[in-house]
Amino acid sequence: MRLALSVVCWFLLATFASAQTERPKRMVDVSLAAETATVSAGQEFWVAIRQKIAPGWHTYWINPGDAGEPLTLDWRLPEGFTAGDIQWPLPDAIPVSSLVNYGYSDAATMLVKMRAPDTLTGASVTFEAMAKWLVCEEVCIPEEAPVNLTLAVAQTESAAMGSADAESILQHVAKLPVESPWPASFKASAERVNLSLKGAPSDIQTARFFPLSWGHIDNSGPQSLSRAGDALTIGMQRGELKGQRVEEMKGLIVTGAGAERKGYWITAKIDDQAMAPTASPPSALAEGPDGNVSADIGLATAMLFAAIGGLILNLMPCVFPVLSIKALSIAKQRRDEGRVQGIAFFAGVMASFAALAVLLIALRASGGAIGWGFQFQSPEFVLVMAAVFLALGLSLSGVFHMGAGITGAGDAMTRREGAPGYFFTGVLATVAATPCTAPFMGAALGYALTKPPVEIAAVILALGVGFALPMTLLSFVPQLRRALPKPGPWMETLKQVMAFPLYATAAWLVWILSVQRGSDGVFAAAIALLAVAFACWLWGRADA
Repeated sequence: MRLALSVVCWFLLATFASAQTERPKRMVDVSLAAETATVSAGQEFWVAIRQKIAPGWHTYWINPGDAGEPLTLDWRLPEGFTAGDIQWPLPDAIPVSSLVNYGYSDAATMLVKMRAPDTLTGASVTFEAMAKWLVCEEVCIPEEAPVNLTLAVAQTESAAMGSADAESILQHVAKLPVESPWPASFKASAERVNLSLKGAPSDIQTARFFPLSWGHIDNSGPQSLSRAGDALTIGMQRGELKGQRVEEMKGLIVTGAGAERKGYWITAKIDDQAMAPTASPPSALAEGPDGNVSADIGLATAMLFAAIGGLILNLMPCVFPVLSIKALSIAKQRRDEGRVQGIAFFAGVMASFAALAVLLIALRASGGAIGWGFQFQSPEFVLVMAAVFLALGLSLSGVFHMGAGITGAGDAMTRREGAPGYFFTGVLATVAATPCTAPFMGAALGYALTKPPVEIAAVILALGVGFALPMTLLSFVPQLRRALPKPGPWMETLKQVMAFPLYATAAWLVWILSVQRGSDGVFAAAIALLAVAFACWLWGRADA
């Protein structure tokens, strides 16, 4: 056993050392460009933030849709300079499984208006920013990069010079959305929303509404176009907030296709209260801190959604195999033993979710990027979890049997230390669940992560309650335990079958590592996992 652990530790340390030598591979390259090559006192000019996105991946608009996070910029400007809000190009509706996100593929150019101070000295000025964004394919990866731009200082306005990027940037400026010239109103029923634009030209053949707030419409639902008199009407399905009365909707109408697309900001009033849109700029229409759109669904609804999402997490392939074996183990216990183990499992889950809430709050207070599964930004953590899932799978396959290890996945630990075994099973199940998301979780976590620490903790703990509930109920309700099939030889076959979802999870984590560290990371992971498998085999031989 000592030899096995030594082999694993040696290979993991070697892998970490190898991973540190390679620059992380990013799915998005970000750079700055300006419309001017020089800047003079009091001058206003555009700065472009260009994203070059890897094929098959996408980034997000100011409202990301069903899931995601938009780009943020933390500027470090020369003294006296000011930066405006991000001006967003027209988004696309991007289907991902059953969801629809709002964002950009291949490339995107965001724009920021800069203003120089009235007095400006020196030979040059440098603009710096830390750009942070979320890029997604079927999995999402938070990324960040420093960007900078240096411009020469012109002593007079007449001496200012345009840059090589000026024409391209001004073309993007010309395509920015404008305020809608058509009064907007909408009517809503329990299932539908009809948004009308009075006086919209008859030559508009295609149009899509992108809301600025979550929950008003079903992002993945179809949008129909119809005309009644001089009004153009977009018909949509109600979203998750269909039970709430909405007095006003703000968003973007995009008409046309391809190079002919045009965008119009609208503010629509309910029923017959239609009025012309206000002159608010796009940034003023956004909700939530730092210009991010947040779903203000209320704390009670967010906690309910979190609990439902926690229930569904039990069915994830990285969680279900371990919990199913434990559930059958509870069914074999006496009534008092089962309750003790259920309480221990509940305590392990809640302790883990409480620690996760504290860590999320601390990260947000320090200005870090946070979100569900944020720890998977670390290649080291990803590799360790891949090793853990491989070891768990090998244990269920019968290669070796875990004793009093931290995972508590083996029956031996349950027999020797019943309550601690279930406590640590709760801890492992929580860690195993963090790569996964479930319906309702996105809305709950999106709400929580923009709120004060108390509400973050409440939603995260509600998620934990939902996650722990099935196993806890099983331990306390004898009728549920009697409903489970009787133990028998079939349990050994089931246990071995359950190993394969764990192997699949380990493979998926290695793929995540490939995104973060490239082919060298995959090779290092393969060596490390081979060492883990060899160590598990040695462990099994020693027990035999």
